Amino acid sequence: MIAALPRPVQRQAQARSLLVSSLNPLGASITFGQFMYLLALHYGASDTAMALLYASLNLTGLLALLAPWLLAGLDTSTIQARAWFARAVISLGILGLPLLANDDIKVWALVGLVYLMMLARTIGVLANASVHKAISPPRELAAFSAKTHGRWNIGVLMTTVVCFVVMQAQGLFPSLEWAYMALMAFGVVFNFATAAAMAGMPRTGTVTAASPLATLAAFGEAWRRPERREVLWLTLLQMPIGLAAAFQLNYLNHVLGMAPGMIFLLTLGGVLASILTSRTLAVVAGRISTRALWFGLHAVLAMVALCWCAVELVPIGSRTIACAVLWVMAAGAIAASTAVYASMLSERLPRDDATRFSAVYQLVGVLATVLGLSALATARWLVEVLGLPVHAYAHAFALWAALSLGVCLLSLRLARGAAAVDLLAQLTPGNLSTIFRAHQLRTTERDAGPAQSLEREELLAAGTPAGRDLVLETLKSPDSWHRHAALRAARAAPFAAAVPAVMAEAADAESSLRVEAVTTLGFLGGSQAIPLLRGLLGDEDRWLAAAAAKSLARLGDPLPPSELLALYAAAVRPRERNELLIALAVDGRADEIESLLAEAMRNGAKQSWQDALALYAAQARGGRETMRTILAAEDEREGAGLEEASILAGGGEVGDRPAARSRDQAIALTLRALAAAQSTAPPHGAGGKAD
Repeated sequence: MIAALPRPVQRQAQARSLLVSSLNPLGASITFGQFMYLLALHYGASDTAMALLYASLNLTGLLALLAPWLLAGLDTSTIQARAWFARAVISLGILGLPLLANDDIKVWALVGLVYLMMLARTIGVLANASVHKAISPPRELAAFSAKTHGRWNIGVLMTTVVCFVVMQAQGLFPSLEWAYMALMAFGVVFNFATAAAMAGMPRTGTVTAASPLATLAAFGEAWRRPERREVLWLTLLQMPIGLAAAFQLNYLNHVLGMAPGMIFLLTLGGVLASILTSRTLAVVAGRISTRALWFGLHAVLAMVALCWCAVELVPIGSRTIACAVLWVMAAGAIAASTAVYASMLSERLPRDDATRFSAVYQLVGVLATVLGLSALATARWLVEVLGLPVHAYAHAFALWAALSLGVCLLSLRLARGAAAVDLLAQLTPGNLSTIFRAHQLRTTERDAGPAQSLEREELLAAGTPAGRDLVLETLKSPDSWHRHAALRAARAAPFAAAVPAVMAEAADAESSLRVEAVTTLGFLGGSQAIPLLRGLLGDEDRWLAAAAAKSLARLGDPLPPSELLALYAAAVRPRERNELLIALAVDGRADEIESLLAEAMRNGAKQSWQDALALYAAQARGGRETMRTILAAEDEREGAGLEEASILAGGGEVGDRPAARSRDQAIALTLRALAAAQSTAPPHGAGGKAD
């Protein structure tokens, strides 16, 4: 049961948890991590011993079967503090390794100590989700998890720098082993510091009692829920990937003969890549679905793994550089995929029974690791039996590639059909660019206004998945400039999901954007908005009513021409008449518009209004751009428009110039020319997309 903590207590606990996240890697990444792996390789550990070390993190998860039973009723934060204290005490044993007789004994003693430390860690990790849920409100959990991950990466960066400096100065120690021991002592100190920091956490709730059978029963409950079943599948695939990818270290040390100092230099690049990917995730995670992130990250990991398989095709002089690049890319992608997995796991664990379900995922991780070890052994045996011309660790990297491709296929399978297409669309450069541009606009914007509205409109109209999500969010903004930009963007790149929000804007009697919203409904398509638009035809605001008539025409439900003409005759302002002319043009009512043009010419209407009527008539006949060209020619030189219209009507050659006539005659002849050039009028609904 998770405790309900007051908000001030939650804030204090979050600050302490972030401190723990900074201290923990200074101990953990030395006493268990790459540095410890290098110590094992220094003692001459075999590939079997290294595989057991790589797998220890997951194999010790078997204790999770008993943990909810053994820990029932205990406070979750107290469990964590005691588990980390136990791990610190066990890590002291590493400092005694130089006293042992030979390197073989040292290797297996190290393996035993690591498994004991990981057993303690397993108990602590089981309580982690409950602690985080207690100290962070649900709406802040994702952001808080990202902060703790960032603090961890910074701690790893500091640790890597310390290890690199010590390895470069190893001549100051009696032997390389003592240089390792000096760093191990550094790690042990920070293991105790982490445990002390954890001891200051408030009580965060108690572990719900569950027998081993009840824990196993939770597997069936998790399998029946699609969102939890997805985590089970990903756990099966993700855990062996880390195991197989760890053999990169073996390749660097055994095959390339790379010195520890150089390996730590590469690790420094990998940590920086991890920090960069963490910051990138903080920007894109809310805009890209979890499945899309899984697909993209594991597509990168599969590519890196395949490159590792073929790395010996690279000339020897360039191979070290190639391996360095692959190492850094793998570090960044693995860190990102681990962060996404951890976040998804926390979100999908039930609040009041998190420990039992966390134990289920730990047990699935054990199964995945056992299967991964079996697959590695089988792949290596096949390589030897078949005599394949590959390097010593190609079998591990091939398994890594296969598992990453499996995650990609699983993501597509779970998405299915059109959703799978959308998943891939989320990873396109255009969509990613939209996300980063939106982030930049949000962080640099000061005051909303016309200039910012235009910039936002351009961004929102990108037509990408992220752009559509931004439109939906912006349509709910309290700022009218923001909503104005979103309405115009939805008009430029229409999508059906925007209809409800735009209808709400159109129906809001207090909104100053009702005409914009009504106009946008005409571009979004579908029949959902037709009843609303019909209801607006009688509104006191005649501009709004005219815009509703225009959008009805666009949606394929136009008013009869007689009603439109009656509304036109009753309209007082040009903007209302303009909306009704668009409705006639969209409906292909060229004859009615030409009649209005003839009347305007007889009454001596302004030339600009005659030009507008002529353009709408041309639009109704499907020749809007042609009419623009003709009128532009007439503006340049009197009679030029008539010449162009005559050529169009009679098919004459350029140069057969008729005598110049008046502008009114030019417009009339132009309309006849357009009618003659088009043997059949377009069906109702044809025309351009003028607002």
